[in-house]
Amino acid sequence: MLSRLEPESHSAEEEAFPFGDLYVTVRRFEKAIIMHFPTGNNRGVAVSLEPETAHNLNTFTTECLQQIHDE
Repeated sequence: MLSRLEPESHSAEEEAFPFGDLYVTVRRFEKAIIMHFPTGNNRGVAVSLEPETAHNLNTFTTECLQQIHDE
């Protein structure tokens, strides 16, 4: 998993999205939510949550997915 997170802390990621500093990336999977907080070059903190922990995030993303699939 760590090799997948490293590129997100790279400056190229921030250049691809010119919205300022990258604070966190969030990925929602069926059985986990993974958050990555970059702390420097190729460094960061990964946090793994059970989906029930982030109920509002799950509800919001589920509603988005339903809207996308209904179109």
